[in-house]
Amino acid sequence: MTKKKNNTEYTEYIAAMAHQLADLAKEINRPFLSTVLRMAFLEALEMPSARRDNHPAMSPPSEAGDLLYRTIGFFDWDIPNDRVYADAAFARAFGVNPSNAHDGTPLEHYIRGVHRDDRKRLEQAITVAIEQHTLLSIEYRLVDDAGGVQRVRATGQVIYDRDGQPIRFPGTVVAIDNPLLRRAAA
Repeated sequence: MTKKKNNTEYTEYIAAMAHQLADLAKEINRPFLSTVLRMAFLEALEMPSARRDNHPAMSPPSEAGDLLYRTIGFFDWDIPNDRVYADAAFARAFGVNPSNAHDGTPLEHYIRGVHRDDRKRLEQAITVAIEQHTLLSIEYRLVDDAGGVQRVRATGQVIYDRDGQPIRFPGTVVAIDNPLLRRAAA
């Protein structure tokens, strides 16, 4: 008789399988599938139920181990046409009209929602990810219309055509909520 797994064990299993499948998809030259599976791996890591203390390779993307992550949304940047397609929640977080996000809008419209002190660093990280074929993983702040600030982490990976030209950049953005800081402010 097998023991029933708890949510943490399922989360760890899903993360491990997504990571292995992403490597396999890359091996068989399926870059989009590999990227989607890597995003699934990262999403599983961001689930609060994941036990990161026993799995150093599955550590959260932030240095602090007590942070909770909440998905804001997903994006897909059509690089040659400079069109970012996103879901409504993602668009609202960046101050973009959800209808425009659905139809695709230039990246600059989303950059405007980023805290002015973080914009250049984010733009540089995007450039590095494209030029060096690396995973984008960066924390920055969003500012809403009322001046409220929200800390987020963006993760994504560029997809290249057969000639090595960047064509798509799908990814996800998660909000970072630190309950210790929230309690200290209360």
